[in-house]
Amino acid sequence: MTTWTTVALCGPSGAGKSTVGPLVARSLGWRHADVDALIESETQSTIPKLFETHGEPFFRELERRIALQLAASDQTVVGLGGGSLVDDDVFDAFSHPSVALVYL
Repeated sequence: MTTWTTVALCGPSGAGKSTVGPLVARSLGWRHADVDALIESETQSTIPKLFETHGEPFFRELERRIALQLAASDQTVVGLGGGSLVDDDVFDAFSHPSVALVYL
């Protein structure tokens, strides 16, 4: 039997990751962490504004760093950004057998 330590929700923008994530976390008694929300909190900016002022490469590096930190978390439901899994290291980290990777 597989024991998951992390549930990762991925899918395109608007798929419902930010809505479903907290519900799944609450039902499991785990914490919820949303990559985009953490980026916005850290930068005190919105995602569209980051793209506009700093460009996509800047945003993707923030997304990568935060996603990789969360990949090492236990008992966490992670809402990944829509493009997170394009990064090979992020894809590998969330493809671990202890991670339930759910596409919405």
